[in-house]
This record gives sequence, C-alpha cells and structure tokens, in this order.
Amino acid sequence: MRRCVALLACVCAAGCSFDQSASDGAPQSSGPTTTAGDGDGDGDGDCPDAVVARMTINGVPVALDGDGGCVSSVDGDAYTHLMVGDTMSLSADGSCAQSGSLSVRWQLSPPDATQTTLVPGTDAFDVTAFSARADREYIVTLTASDAAGNSAACTAFAYRTVGFTQLPGGDVGNEVRDVAVGADGLWIAAPTGAFRALLADLDDVIAGDRSRDVYETVDRLFGGANPGLEMGAAHFEPGPAPRVWFGAHDQRGDVWSVRLPNGPVTARAFDTDDALGGTASVFDIGAGPAGGVELATELGVTVAADSEEFVGALVPEDVKVQAVAAAELVNWGGGKFLWNLAQPSIDIDLLNNGDNKILSLAVDGRGTLWVGTDGFGVLAVDAATGEVLAAYTEADGLASNSARAIVVEQTGASAGDVWVAGDTGISRFKADRQQWVELSVGAGLGTRVDLQGLAIDDQRGVFTLFGGGGQGLVYSRRP
Repeated sequence: MRRCVALLACVCAAGCSFDQSASDGAPQSSGPTTTAGDGDGDGDGDCPDAVVARMTINGVPVALDGDGGCVSSVDGDAYTHLMVGDTMSLSADGSCAQSGSLSVRWQLSPPDATQTTLVPGTDAFDVTAFSARADREYIVTLTASDAAGNSAACTAFAYRTVGFTQLPGGDVGNEVRDVAVGADGLWIAAPTGAFRALLADLDDVIAGDRSRDVYETVDRLFGGANPGLEMGAAHFEPGPAPRVWFGAHDQRGDVWSVRLPNGPVTARAFDTDDALGGTASVFDIGAGPAGGVELATELGVTVAADSEEFVGALVPEDVKVQAVAAAELVNWGGGKFLWNLAQPSIDIDLLNNGDNKILSLAVDGRGTLWVGTDGFGVLAVDAATGEVLAAYTEADGLASNSARAIVVEQTGASAGDVWVAGDTGISRFKADRQQWVELSVGAGLGTRVDLQGLAIDDQRGVFTLFGGGGQGLVYSRRP
C-alpha cells in the first residue's frame, strides 16, 4: 500500500485539496448546471456551506472526515478496483450551493487518455469513465462552484485497474492454439499436446506460486488414447455427462474426447463414409445443432449429435470451414463465406468481396453473431438471418483487423461485452458504450500480444479471461 499512499500525497494536501498542476484548468461552468441541493439531508433544501462537493464512486459515497471534507482513500487503497475496460461511474450526488446554480468539474489523474473517456462530459453531474491501462491508480477530483465564485473540492483515490498477467508455460511450452474452460479446468490445445490445468492450481500460480507446473497431458491424467502433438482446437461440452474435446491441425481423421470426471480419453473417427469421407485438419469444435458437437474442418462440417458417431457433411464437399457457432435458431459455419448450416448450399458473402476469410464466430445473448475475419476486422451479424448489422476495423478501435478468436460475456454487469484475440493484442467491445477498446502492451500483455484462443471462466463467482497464443498464456481477473 505504500505506493498508493505516496501517489495520494502527490495530489492531496490537508483537507484533500487538488493540486492544480495536474489539471487542465480551473473549474468551468459552461456546461449544464444544477440548482442548489439539500446538502445536509434534512429535506429543507439548504446547504451547510456556501458550496459543498460530494462524490459517489460506483454507488459508494466517498466518506467524510471530521471536518466535513472527503476521506481520500480506504486505508490507503482505492475505493474500487476494476478490470481494464470496465466502466466506473462517478456522481456529484450530495453536492450543493447555498444560493444560485451549481456547476461541477471532474478531473482524473494521472493525465492519460482516461480523462477523455469521461462521458457525457467533465461538467456533467453524473459521468462514467474507463481505463485501458493496467496497474494504474486514478485520483479523481470533483470541484463544485456557484455563480458567485465560491468553490469546494473533493479528491479521492477512486480506482485501481487490473490488467493482464502472463502465466508460466511449463510443459505446454511457448505456443498455445486454443483454450477452453469447464469442469474446474483450463483445457489447452498446443503443438506439444492436449493439456489440463486445474483452476484451483492456477489460483495458486496467480497468487504467486509461479514455480509450480500445473499442466498435465490429458492421457497422463485420464488414461486411454494419446492425442499426441499438433493439437489445434479445444472445446468443453457441458451437460449431465460433460466432455472435453480436442482436434488436431494435421490430417488424422480423429478427434479426442474425455468423458468427465474420470475419462478415459477416447479417439473418435470423423472421416467415415457417411461423414466427411476423408481425413482433414480440425480448426474449430462447437456445440451441435441438436446436441453433441460439430467440427469445422478443411473438408466441411460434420456433426455428432450423440457425441459418439459423426455423420453428414453440412457444407458442400471439400469446403474449408474455420469456425462454427450455435445461435438460438441457426447454427453457423464460416470460412471463405458464411453458411447457415441448415441451408449450406447458400454462400453468404458478408463483405461482397468473394473471400470473407472468416476465422472465428460467437453469439451473444441479444441475438448477434460476431464474425472475426483475417484482415477485414469484425462484423456484427443478425444471428437469425445473416444480415450484417455493423462492421468494425482498426479505425474503430480494434487492436487488429485479424480476429482469430471471439468470446462473449454472457452474465454479470458487463454481459454483452465481446472479447477478440488478434495478432497485436485483445480488443474489447463495451456493450454499455457501443465502443471498442484496444488492450495491448499497456494493458499488461507485454510481449504476449500474438493471441489465438480465448476462454472465459465465470462459473466460480470471479470473472477470469484466459488467452493463449504464440508466446504462451495470459489471464486477467475481475477484482
């Protein structure tokens, strides 16, 4: 906590007055104004002083000291901790003036780009902000003024940001192609094999025990078939009899599944005559249209509704499919085109260029299919019809126009937020702002910005995002 206290000392003096050297000017009253309020809460509309500044952070009022000023921190720590990109709300509720109109002014320090995320404006009574920088400690000052020139300020250590942290690779090595979360485990597809790390063991690593190698190959854990090397896809299948699946990036004609909790690992052929009819690389594994799983391969899509036998090529023969996703009414496949897997003979050319280069698909809870492409950014598509709703590129805030993996937050305060892995970092679509945020080196990824897989753990009460790519594994956990 010593660093927190030192930071506050830079901006807080007696009574927590704001160091104007960190601001961009004196309080202004050119924006919307608020009439005098009831400062002491007795309902008679009076105000205990000429002007009073009071601040609420994410619904928590900043405490008052014995002299009626603001308590600048909570035992030297921030009032709230947030994940990079999470929204912080600020309110001047309780601020008042004895006479005339009341104007307010917000200021964030340090003076990075976070100040520009304040909306609807620095002079609004209620504002929100977010930061894309990891491990930042933000001091917020609210200055309230009346028309007579009287003013008061409240300064507080408002929030600290938590970004991404690198995980040690252990036996997995330095390259990860895909990740999945389920049954208390992180499942990893890598060139070195198929692995599991228990989430509880990863908690220990996250807590500081980085000497532990928590990754074990699935055949060593569960017995049975050895998936071998060159794993490229991982998928967790929930349900009363959960399984985890792995597919290879070379042409083997098998996928591997582990029936949980005890296994063993079983190899299942998908290249039979009534399915694909040939060996193929597996690029993605997703939920099937009527249960079970479906595989996206270089020869099309095949389905095992019973999670046992694969049948039927769901797109024209020998069509390379990179991604699959299940919506409420339609299952989708993507490659050169987008395909409704119930009508696979129809090529949906989302970009009208004859080569969509679709790499990833995901569906949110609002009926939007998110489509990640290789070089053309991300598209929001109606998951029922395939109609393009919006198109986004680096010009809109994406970290990269290459969108290799997409996951969606389905629950919690940030439900609807979309996370995209690319070759230069992670992009986050904030549903509350309808805005993309680039999360890269400054968000804590360091050198691990070349990402290929993403997975969300939101079943244990703490949201954690895992990512894997060309330099290994990363994670970020919401405080």
